[in-house]
Amino acid sequence: MHSPSDLLNLIRSRRSIRRYRSDAIPRDVVEWLLEAAACAPSAHNRQPWRFAVVTSPDAKKRLADAMGRPFNRPL
Repeated sequence: MHSPSDLLNLIRSRRSIRRYRSDAIPRDVVEWLLEAAACAPSAHNRQPWRFAVVTSPDAKKRLADAMGRPFNRPL
């Protein structure tokens, strides 16, 4: 059994990734990750997930720009 201090140490040791490698993730790994993600619990077992696998650099940039827009607006 883990202690609360183990959890706190785990939280404190986490890191944010700001730069990623450019090599593609193999398709079988992506499919495995999607299958694992679909096993996550959800409220009332509704499973409201929507997944999109984005592979083209242009699409990744458009997605990042669209997701960043709300954070770049003045408060």
